[in-house]
Amino acid sequence: MHDMAAEFTTDFTYEYYPRQWKQAWRGLKSLMADKEDTDQVFVIMRALTGRTQCQQFEKLIKHEDGRAIIKRRLDLIDTLRDREYLASLPEGSLGRVYLDFIVSENLNADALVTASEGKGRDIVSKDYLRYLTRIRDVHDLWHVITGYGRDGLGEACLVAFSYAQIRSMGFAAIAILAMHKFRQLSNERVIRAVWQAYRQGKKTNWLPAVIYEDILAEPLTKVRQDLNIPVPLAYLACPETIAISAA
Repeated sequence: MHDMAAEFTTDFTYEYYPRQWKQAWRGLKSLMADKEDTDQVFVIMRALTGRTQCQQFEKLIKHEDGRAIIKRRLDLIDTLRDREYLASLPEGSLGRVYLDFIVSENLNADALVTASEGKGRDIVSKDYLRYLTRIRDVHDLWHVITGYGRDGLGEACLVAFSYAQIRSMGFAAIAILAMHKFRQLSNERVIRAVWQAYRQGKKTNWLPAVIYEDILAEPLTKVRQDLNIPVPLAYLACPETIAISAA
């Protein structure tokens, strides 16, 4: 059997960054004071990187589709910022629903690019940088795929889901602090919603290796089925908290 992985080469070299807990705590407090301050997300993620991102990149290049992303030099942002292309996709498709989502939320694909500027480290490896920027750029697309909204509880659920997917300590810290904050406003259903998001993230297919560029035209319902993403029932059972945290 021909080993395609044996033909794959990368410019990646393993890096380790000690976790900076005080810096992460300052970022967490700022983010809880203003959930729209997305700059703080990148401060937190950088402070708590450790070995995780390198380990996840190594996982990516062991995956056939992950290697394809690197070999094809796919930059997701190029597709997500092309609104003319997204508008041409069928109604109900992943790409079309994503477009409707960012328009309704007054977002643009470059917002996270701007928020991340100056918050990362100098990355030499182009392959590794492609993975890191892809994880950054996929955030709002994951909102659409998972069904979690941009309200405070929805964001907490999505970062819990994301932690289960890519094991970044920064996501775990944000989810735990947000869960505590919204529990004060509501009840144990908040904990159930965030916990279910984490569990669903563990059961879902590994999303960092998905070639989204190839499935944007597919119906969102099919994408969710193919990726094993269920309806977020516990989150949807918290309409009061969703309304409060969206304010």
